[in-house]
Amino acid sequence: MDALDRRLFAALLADGRAGYSELARTVGTSERTVQRRLSRLVGSGDLDFRCDLARAHAGWHSSAVLWLRMPDALLEETGRALLDWPETRTCAALAGARNMLLTVGLHAAGDLHPLVVRLEERFPHVVVADRQIVLRQAKLYGRRLDRFGRCTGVVPVDPWSLGG
Repeated sequence: MDALDRRLFAALLADGRAGYSELARTVGTSERTVQRRLSRLVGSGDLDFRCDLARAHAGWHSSAVLWLRMPDALLEETGRALLDWPETRTCAALAGARNMLLTVGLHAAGDLHPLVVRLEERFPHVVVADRQIVLRQAKLYGRRLDRFGRCTGVVPVDPWSLGG
């Protein structure tokens, strides 16, 4: 990604729904160039879009983070199967003894126990090494959230930053 692509990335962080003309003004180029760059970035997989919502309004009032342990040979198969669960928000392989992180949405905090039981029944090779309930998130995917889970501001992500 060159400097123009990076400016386009930053502009989309602020408003992923911005049109070509607005993006062109923001990054200082033509609409056609913005359209061509976005098509290339999305087509190559360098850029992707997501839509999120105030989860409580959809019935997901809390979430949980689970650290799982399993044989490495079953990591990919288990992860792919967990991606099909409607509760799954994040599923990531990790280096170390606890080799998978699973974040799940919950309708209520009491839903965690039945979910863990289902997880252990469906995947007998999985050990739940640790778990934590998340009652409220203040920030998610670069968005500051109010107590209802609605976006109140953006915290820009700069993947090219050197940690500064």
